[in-house]
Amino acid sequence: LNVTFNAGWTGGKIVYIGASNGASTVSSDWQATKIPTGETTRITNPSAPWDTNGTSTAVRFTGIPTPPTGVNFLGRQVRETAISITDGCHSLVLDPRDGPRLVTSADVNGVWNIISDGSYADDLIGYGPATARFYQNLLPLNGSCSLSLQQGMQINITNGFQSYATNSVTLLIKPTSVTVTRAGITATKDPYPVQ
Repeated sequence: LNVTFNAGWTGGKIVYIGASNGASTVSSDWQATKIPTGETTRITNPSAPWDTNGTSTAVRFTGIPTPPTGVNFLGRQVRETAISITDGCHSLVLDPRDGPRLVTSADVNGVWNIISDGSYADDLIGYGPATARFYQNLLPLNGSCSLSLQQGMQINITNGFQSYATNSVTLLIKPTSVTVTRAGITATKDPYPVQ
């Protein structure tokens, strides 16, 4: 995910939604036309859900597309799109020349390959640490703000991509905590920042 910043903002990445791990091809056999019947979400590492590679306010999720009977999605590609997105935290930015820019549908652009266990990962979701702190510092003591996304999941077929699932994603920022939810699976970091 590559994002730009408003002039004067030097606080790092704004939001992380998705990842890219290369391309794949689809064979022309009958399986290339099949799509999942749904999708299951889990946290990639439940005992340590938060990213440890500099994005301490983003959670690593794994998606498991549900195959029809007799279908194997190994090597197929999955991508995300934004069906709808509302960056409510951005309304806290009073001067458009400073602070993180508005997160838009163009920021939702992850692409993954399905691996041998039928899953894809990591779908890294969360505001960047500097962005989370920026919003925390603007909130009243008992206030909160959130980003809401309807994440459309698509799988490649012989002639393009086909939609198969929609995940509700929420980033919730409070003065002392960060919560990330994807398809009802939630991780909360409280306190954040660590006191």
